[in-house]
Amino acid sequence: MDENGTGREKAWVKYLILLLHLGVLLAYHQSGYLGHYGFDDLHYAQLAHDLNHGIVDFNNHYSYRISIIGLTALSYKLFGVSDFASALPPLLLSAGILSLVFALLRNKPWTTLFAGLSLTTFSNWYLFYSDKLMPDIYVAFSVMAALFILHKYKYGSPKNRPAGYALLFALALLFGFISKGTILLVAPLLLYLAAIDLIYKRDLRFWAYSAVFGVTLLAVYFAGIWFLTGDFAKRFEAIVNNSYLNLCSYDQQPWKYLLGRISYQFFNLTVYDGLFTGYVFVLVYVLRRRVRDYFRFETPFSFFLVSSVILFLSANFMSTSFSAYTPMCLDPRHYLFLVPVVSIPAASILTAFLEKKKGGYLLLLLLGLLSALSFFLPGNAFWELFLPLTALILLYFLFGKSAGARVIFMLLLALVLAIKPFHSLKYARKVRYRAQKEVVFDQILNRKEDCYVITNEVQKRLGDYYSGFEKNGKTFLSYGKFDPDTLHDRKILLLTNGYTRYLSNTSRQDLPLYARQIDPANPRIYEDSSLGMSIYEMNKLVIPERAGRELLHSSNGFERAVEYWVQDDDLLTSEPRREGDRSIRVEEFSATFAYPLDSLRLTSRKGFVISGRVFCFFPDRPHATVVVSVEKNGEAYIWKGFPIDKYIKAYSNWWPVPFSTDVIRGEEFKEGSTLKVYLWNPERKTACIDDFEVSIFELE
Repeated sequence: MDENGTGREKAWVKYLILLLHLGVLLAYHQSGYLGHYGFDDLHYAQLAHDLNHGIVDFNNHYSYRISIIGLTALSYKLFGVSDFASALPPLLLSAGILSLVFALLRNKPWTTLFAGLSLTTFSNWYLFYSDKLMPDIYVAFSVMAALFILHKYKYGSPKNRPAGYALLFALALLFGFISKGTILLVAPLLLYLAAIDLIYKRDLRFWAYSAVFGVTLLAVYFAGIWFLTGDFAKRFEAIVNNSYLNLCSYDQQPWKYLLGRISYQFFNLTVYDGLFTGYVFVLVYVLRRRVRDYFRFETPFSFFLVSSVILFLSANFMSTSFSAYTPMCLDPRHYLFLVPVVSIPAASILTAFLEKKKGGYLLLLLLGLLSALSFFLPGNAFWELFLPLTALILLYFLFGKSAGARVIFMLLLALVLAIKPFHSLKYARKVRYRAQKEVVFDQILNRKEDCYVITNEVQKRLGDYYSGFEKNGKTFLSYGKFDPDTLHDRKILLLTNGYTRYLSNTSRQDLPLYARQIDPANPRIYEDSSLGMSIYEMNKLVIPERAGRELLHSSNGFERAVEYWVQDDDLLTSEPRREGDRSIRVEEFSATFAYPLDSLRLTSRKGFVISGRVFCFFPDRPHATVVVSVEKNGEAYIWKGFPIDKYIKAYSNWWPVPFSTDVIRGEEFKEGSTLKVYLWNPERKTACIDDFEVSIFELE
């Protein structure tokens, strides 16, 4: 590896390469902007808006992510609350990351520069989050800036300015710390770097200054928190108070989920989400060379080579909690900082392959193995990344000889890396976020008439965001989070949107009855089937629990025998239990509520809704269903199934599972029928249930 070689190309060629990649960021934003997820991102938007009005909620742990809220607030102050203002800060930071990659590779051959920028820019999730109102790009910039400063001091700057570089280094890390706690994943690398320099007695003044500046900046930061809140540890208290149980709570679930997370799941994630692409080239180099000497960081190349490896291991193994061992969640956005770091050594290794075919056989072998693995993993990484990349490397290895072949290879490499982002772009254009936003403005916000708009949680948040978080006579309400008795002073609209309902993780089963079955009294006043959007004027809001008459309610906590419940008492257990002394285990079919419907005297002129809730405990991923059936002579002629998987948010914990049928007309019931409600567990996975409730409501 020629680590000191410089490219002979004219400077304008290299700046043109940078501009082309920066242009990709802007073009992707312009053509493929997908809007907002509707939860964390719009929460940051709300906090930024509030900050401009002098409002800060110190009990909210997001309020301590000062960089994202502060820069977004500044953007809103200059341009107003808008998508442009929301996207501007992350776009600038994304461009800043590319500029740092450029600065590090500017004196290398053009192929190295092109490869480094392409491996970063066309990484699918890096590009996707490059304009999103989320903190992960902020953390990636922080990590890259800190390593850039340290690298420049160690290998390219005079040693008589350690204090200045140390201050910049500490500020870069502080920027990450006030963006998101993910920055802690860089701690093992920094400790290792400092330890190696201490052992070899070099750059000690830099590390001493860094420690002083780091401690001082943190002291100022926490002193500021104390001044504003009266508690130095208020940020950590807010984190604890806002934490919630989920699939990433590895310390509160069976140990096999933690073992899976640190043994293979993180690696699989980096493969099928494309984060491992640069590491393929690093792995080739590591397997071919005696790399022990590189861990002393004696050369610029070794700095980023070893840094990328340590960061990868830290991302996999390091805990994000001081009180329990809980590695970071498996979400690719948390690991965006790996992408630009690994692109630096990967680009140099790729150039060595292009010039001298170094490591060609091993590279093809590794790509072949990764292609085979990706074929069996989620997503389309096999077709969209590893198969075409393997084919490109193979063709160059067999036939690439001239400088012209290298030019063609680099262009094709960019195209191959762009396949996954291109499919994301196609999806974004299919969603048509900007057209959806125009519908909300044209049909609701720009109209003079005041109204309530009932919709899903994400659409509600988007409505508030489009309104600039200001009261304008248009009040957006999410399902189930309002009092119907307070809505009589203005028109009520129902806004349905399939895309935002998906973002809300809301299935049809989760919708209230009035949104599942639109009453004829509620006319549709707008529809765009291509967008999956409709608007109804709600003259009649049917909520069974309020508008209906409860004919039946039965609850079984499995503490004693309950009428109409059929159960095997041998399955009663004291552990686990939710409340009381007992729950009941589930084999294929759970304890069953069996009720003779003739005793209710259901009339054909009425409509009926069967609903309820059951608490479930599964140590493993369930494939179970709550079943509501109406049977006669043992044959079910009405059968409704409600999958429960989405409601189990962490294993070996109790979770409520709601269910509710559509309106069943009285004439559908046959004489002599029996209503049965139970949990069907076809795979017979270990499970328990408790506090099973069933109700029947009669509607006019």
